[in-house]
Amino acid sequence: MRASELHTHMKALQKFILILVVVAVVMGGGWYFFTKGQQDFVIKPGEKLTESQVEQLIARVGRFLVLPSDEQPSVAAISDAQELAQRQSFYKDAQDGNILIVYSNKAIIYDAVADQLVNVGPIVRTDTELAPTASDSSAPTPTPEATPVPVAITVEVRNGTQTPGLASALANQLRESELYEVEAVGDATTGYDNTVIVFLASDDEAKAATVAGLAEELNATVVTELPTGERATSHEVLILIGQGA
Repeated sequence: MRASELHTHMKALQKFILILVVVAVVMGGGWYFFTKGQQDFVIKPGEKLTESQVEQLIARVGRFLVLPSDEQPSVAAISDAQELAQRQSFYKDAQDGNILIVYSNKAIIYDAVADQLVNVGPIVRTDTELAPTASDSSAPTPTPEATPVPVAITVEVRNGTQTPGLASALANQLRESELYEVEAVGDATTGYDNTVIVFLASDDEAKAATVAGLAEELNATVVTELPTGERATSHEVLILIGQGA
């Protein structure tokens, strides 16, 4: 190999090695900051969260869900998760150190270490005491009576628009959740401008919690009586899809 070719080969090799070093540094730095960010949120049960931690926490959870922008949630690190799970199914996948975030209409369990949601559900208010406020996050984990109690409901979906296929599409979407047992799909008797949820078991607080979450998800109005002219249903919930869906 001639000297000029050897020189060119060595320069190319040096350039390749330099690129490998730069990539390793960038990836290493990214991993450092990722793991450091994870460590910042390793909250011990009963440990008080700073205001900065709460803000960062809400920003993280906001990547997964649309959160109320006009409300300050209550935040606490869960302790005795195993005992809570025995009393309340909402906690069945929670672990000590997971973060409980409570808004006026929903509760969220977030695993800050794994950076993932553990559970989300609507609130059932059986007393006036909610989770501790963000400024007092060292307080005990709220009792299960102040947390959501979503249970499965039977559902019928009817299309109240002129667009075919909406009822089947929504039914398939709902079947992805264990909370909705969709047993019938069809067309509404009349047309609807907006989606309506007919809830015929309104005296059941646990099922009301599930319906509240469903109504929020579908941006629907909840009523407890069949609209005039609509045929009866044998199911606990009847969803009438409207034009605004």
